[in-house]
This record gives sequence, structure tokens and C-alpha cells, in this order.
Amino acid sequence: LLVPSLRAIRKKFPKAEIVFHGTQLTENILRQFPEYIDRFVTVNIEKLARRPAYLFQMFRHLRSLRCDVAVDFEQWSRLSALFVIASGATVRAGFRTKGQHRHAAFTHAVERDPARHEVDNFLSLANLLTNARGSRDLEIKVDEASLIRVQGFLAKHGWQKNVPILTAHPGCGTHGFPREWAPKNYAALINRLSKENKIFVVVSGTQSEIRVMNAVSQSLDSHPAAYVIEMPDDMIAL
Repeated sequence: LLVPSLRAIRKKFPKAEIVFHGTQLTENILRQFPEYIDRFVTVNIEKLARRPAYLFQMFRHLRSLRCDVAVDFEQWSRLSALFVIASGATVRAGFRTKGQHRHAAFTHAVERDPARHEVDNFLSLANLLTNARGSRDLEIKVDEASLIRVQGFLAKHGWQKNVPILTAHPGCGTHGFPREWAPKNYAALINRLSKENKIFVVVSGTQSEIRVMNAVSQSLDSHPAAYVIEMPDDMIAL
């Protein structure tokens, strides 16, 4: 969901060096886009909890980059706002999130609107730099071998070629509860869409999300093509 904003920033500043600071999970996904990101600075969350000195090491490293602009696309965490301050960037942009008071770290802030799609919230933040409304088009790169592997997996569990696949991913990880949608809402939407359409339903998630996955599948109307898929924690996408 962040890729449209990164694309818009790159288009505006084609010669800039763009450094992405985030966790390994986010880095694994965004390494698909070397055209938008030049290099990564990875933060180890477990080390932050175990070794307070590691936090100050990260602060020093970020300051050594001598960034001109720092943009915090995190919505809730105050820790990322501290990293932005530590960068020493003259221009610091981020979200003003209700009840978090994190915007005090920024020189420029935009209101995060919970009623808007997150792509649009991210683009509103990128717009502070670009002064232009970027494209909302999403991107993800999937190679042919992965397509064949996944099609074989789905066929093994009842999917018939040319039948549309509807995938619901109700979990938001262990810390994403502020943006979770109730399992009953997923089920109601799936039931509505499958009422007059032949579709193959997949409810996906990781081990930590099994509870909400089962809550969705158990609330579905009788649907012979419903299948619950548990994804490994390190899998990017099916």
C-alpha cells in the first residue's frame, strides 16, 4: 500500500537517494522495487527491547546519513517518530494520529483519516513533497514459477481453472488491531459476493491469526469452495 507513495516521490525526485528505514518484514517486500529505493537501514525490534544501547546506535547511524528530508509513514508507533527526530533532517513529515501526539516530532503533518483507504492516507503524506496527486495503482512482482506453484496448490484443494478467487486476509498481525475489521464483516461480504457468483474463497493468514481466520470461515454460508490457508510468517504473498 506504500508503493504508490514511494513511486510518486521517486517521480518527483528522480536523482535523489532514497533510504528506507524499517523492519526486516517490510524490507523483504520492498526489495522488489529497487527503482524506488536505493538502500535499506534495517531495525531489529527484538534488539531494541533487549539492548537499550542498540537504540542509540541506530540514532547515530541515521544522523550519519545526513538526510535532507525524513518522512514517517508509520500511523501509530511513537518510536518511528523518535527515529525521524534522530535523523537530524531539517524537513520532517508524518501523520497526526488521534490520541498519539506523535506529530510533535514533525515540521509538517497531515491528518490520518481512518475513513480513508490507507493508500490515500499515504499519498496525502507524500503529497507534502510532491505537490501532486500520485497514481493509486498498486504493484507487486510475481514470477512465473510462483504463479505455477500457487495454481497447483489451489487446484489440489478444489480450485477449478478460470473460477475467480476471492481472498480474505482478516488478520493484521500481532500489533495491527487498530485497523482490524470484524470477522463477521468479512463473512458477510463474502456471503454477499458469492451469492450470485461462482467463486473460490480463500481465507489466509499466519499462525498468529488462526483465531480470526477460523471465525471468518465458520461464519460463511454453506460454501463448498471455502478453504482456510495458513501462511508461514515469512511468506510475502500467495
